[in-house]
Amino acid sequence: MPDRRPGYHPCDRHAEELLAAPSKAELLALIECLTKREAELEEATRRLSAEHARRRSPHHEISLDFDPPEIVINADAQRIGEVVNNLLDNAVKYSPGGGHVRIRGRIIEEHALITITDEGIGITAEDMRRIFERFYRGQNAVSAVTRGAGLGLSLCRGIVEAHAGKIWVDSEQDVGTSVSFALPTFETGPEEIQ
Repeated sequence: MPDRRPGYHPCDRHAEELLAAPSKAELLALIECLTKREAELEEATRRLSAEHARRRSPHHEISLDFDPPEIVINADAQRIGEVVNNLLDNAVKYSPGGGHVRIRGRIIEEHALITITDEGIGITAEDMRRIFERFYRGQNAVSAVTRGAGLGLSLCRGIVEAHAGKIWVDSEQDVGTSVSFALPTFETGPEEIQ
């Protein structure tokens, strides 16, 4: 519903969001101050997805598939939780008709691989090139009516890379999107993912 305050312009909402967003220095400090410890990925993801399904996405079925179930990483669990939560938010937001959201966890070459897949509107090739840029929002009908400042995926990338990980997106318009991120397992250590 549009804001009806006198003198309020629709662009004011976006300006308010940008002002409330953390500065570059704050984002860098956040990433540099990670509290890494042994963390069990499936347990944290299960808790987040259950909360998400209960509070934010009653029209979506959210499923988890972790193999093996015990994927242990050396990470700041709170920050990785923010990544998963942001990706779940996007999966729900960009599949407004409901549908299935899948969260898969695997071990691939001594790295934990998490993939969140939706059945939403997908992402154009043009938007794919810029999707991790700070303040970038895709040019689609859902973006035009949903809130956001274009910081979520940029922050996700910063957090994943601060953990010596990698994040990427695969998408097909009108079919859906998969966002994956890979992190070193607890046994692997902090080597850079190629």
